[in-house]
Amino acid sequence: MCSFIFLLSEFSYAQVSRIAAKFREIDILSFKQISWTEKMLIQDNLTVEEDIANFTGQQIEFEKSFSDQKWGWGLAASLGFGKASGGGNAANIIFQKGNTRWSSLGLSAQIYSKISPRFYVGLRMPVRYKNIGWPVSDSSLSVSSGKTISAGVLFESTFRLNAEFDFTQAIGFYSASEGSTLWQIGLGYRL
Repeated sequence: MCSFIFLLSEFSYAQVSRIAAKFREIDILSFKQISWTEKMLIQDNLTVEEDIANFTGQQIEFEKSFSDQKWGWGLAASLGFGKASGGGNAANIIFQKGNTRWSSLGLSAQIYSKISPRFYVGLRMPVRYKNIGWPVSDSSLSVSSGKTISAGVLFESTFRLNAEFDFTQAIGFYSASEGSTLWQIGLGYRL
């Protein structure tokens, strides 16, 4: 029995080693410009109205990616920061703010297909923690936008410019039930 377990474990190790050797490990540091919209809720005592908040900013991302000749997958961590503006469209409550600072932390998983040696397309599934405090001048006013923690799906395309640099673009959504769309464009450096 013991020799059977040893043989099985050696077979499993050999199989995993062969599969792992097939994939190439890549570390990528990316700088991205991001933009998205979210629903905004503005409440003044008993009156609640919906509006739109627009976010723009930068994102720094570190990705650990694994790929073979046709497929790849990766895991990434990101830090984002920028400015948001919102309001101005509500019928009964007057609220409009611009240049409100936000920050975010994120994790994402990605799977992609290599259409050619230099062009990849795939899906990225990010989860993001967002921090923003909308300034209000009246204590009876309360403003919030989107969820603090949200998940989404992005369709992403990557074009390898050369051996070191990638150009990426993605479009998708965060919290689809809340109508939050996202677009990003960036440059990645292969470490």
